[in-house]
Amino acid sequence: MKGWFAVLLCLPALVLSTGVGAVELKTGAVVVVPKAQTMDDDILAAAKHVTIEPEVEGDVTAAGQSVAVAGRVRDSVMLAGQRVDLTGPVGNDAWLAGQSVTIGSKVADNAYAAGSTVVLTKDASVGKDLLIWGGEVYVQGNIGRNLRAAAGELVIGGTVTGDVYAQAGNVRLLGTAVIKGNLFYESPNRVDQSPGAKVMGKIEHRLPPKERMKPVFWSGFAWWLGRLIAAIVFGAALLTLFPEKSREAAQTLRRSFWFSLGIGLVVAIVVPVACVIGLITVVGIPLALAVLFVYTIALYAAGIFASLALGTWILGRGRETPPKPLGSMVLGALVFGILSAIPWIGWLVKVGIALTGLGAFCAAWWRGRTPHVPIV
Repeated sequence: MKGWFAVLLCLPALVLSTGVGAVELKTGAVVVVPKAQTMDDDILAAAKHVTIEPEVEGDVTAAGQSVAVAGRVRDSVMLAGQRVDLTGPVGNDAWLAGQSVTIGSKVADNAYAAGSTVVLTKDASVGKDLLIWGGEVYVQGNIGRNLRAAAGELVIGGTVTGDVYAQAGNVRLLGTAVIKGNLFYESPNRVDQSPGAKVMGKIEHRLPPKERMKPVFWSGFAWWLGRLIAAIVFGAALLTLFPEKSREAAQTLRRSFWFSLGIGLVVAIVVPVACVIGLITVVGIPLALAVLFVYTIALYAAGIFASLALGTWILGRGRETPPKPLGSMVLGALVFGILSAIPWIGWLVKVGIALTGLGAFCAAWWRGRTPHVPIV
């Protein structure tokens, strides 16, 4: 238990400085999975610089300052970083977030991308829908169905088989652009359509309402999406490192909800007060700072345990075998993310998640120290 507790404290650093493979944990400032290495399962990597070159038969989840995936990925990819480059084909969906995001390969299903600058190169393609948010967005590749975009500057130079739905400060259609469906866009300016650009359906322009702050909404959505992806990457690392302990905390929450809520409330009150008292004294400052650090990480991990508990309850109803923890955690995080974004009740959801998850974590940790004491 002490080892689990110690690594839990280091998880924020691990998200920036370690790589987690399907079987082994890799640490260091740089994580490189060479092309010659065979990966028959999922990859979870987190480091300052992440490069994945081989073919991967499962999913790829990676985070870092720079993240590059060059090999073929059979299933889905979820990448987050300051710079994200996807140049290997993806067999399922792609979720990308960063300051600079580049998609330079084929994505078989849907692609979701958010960043300051987002580029779909001319050699890239998306089999189904492309949902994209950014300051500057360049769509030069082909899209199998619809394009939905929110940007300050939207430039389209590829082929869109379906419709285009856009909210942007400016919309430009290059001479190579082909939209086989309709173009619906909301912008203060009319579309800049170059000679040769084709829109086979209708073009509908709508001015944004003066009272509505459109850029604020979409920047807020991008921020929400980025936080959701970061939480999922953090949770995936936690489940990979300590699957049994994570499930134990989630089970404690599901079986003893009110007990977990009560414990979480007590800890949420007592710990900050104790830290303030410690900071007043010179001798207690180091201990108080250490406890505050532990408390902050525990609060963040509480959301993961609560998400795992909710997702397991949803997916486990009517099933004889328990659902996979990673899928349960992702579903629970998505549900909580949506609920917490609802006005008026969002803050209550966030407080409930923090208190119940924190209480379940503390109860599970204490039960591990004293296995003969039951949780009522």
